[in-house]
Amino acid sequence: MSLLRSKYKGNVIDPTDPSSPTRNVNGNPFPNAPRTTFSAGFDWDIFEQNDNKLTLRGDAAYTGKYYFDPFGDYGQNPCDRAGAPGNVRPAGPAITCGNPGYWLVNSRLTFEHGNYAASLWVKNLTNKFYYSYGLNIDIFGLDYLNRGTPRTYGVELTAKF
Repeated sequence: MSLLRSKYKGNVIDPTDPSSPTRNVNGNPFPNAPRTTFSAGFDWDIFEQNDNKLTLRGDAAYTGKYYFDPFGDYGQNPCDRAGAPGNVRPAGPAITCGNPGYWLVNSRLTFEHGNYAASLWVKNLTNKFYYSYGLNIDIFGLDYLNRGTPRTYGVELTAKF
């Protein structure tokens, strides 16, 4: 578990630009810096006899709410619409309101026999929709949002020699 309290102090963005109002970000959290993160996991040997073993693994990770740029919620309360820090266009609601907190859950079931193993695995078991990165590119008139990996699953075969 980690707790982070980042914030800007003594900073003003674009203080010399006469065509734009001064944008003070003092007190806002750093971009991509969630206040809380947490992860936990377990390995459970369900069955073990001679060279045979069946293991279940599970893990979960929580990432708290964070913003993609230094403007935070652009002064909105509640944050429910696009914000406008720049001159070209406002940032979309996903950039303005930040990434809400989310959980990711993964699991793996492995059967081992001597030097061989077969696993079934799933990542992002709940198929949670989230963004792993976002950027307000005002000059190009768009937001750039990178979607987190959706649910993936597979089979893995291993041989030790």
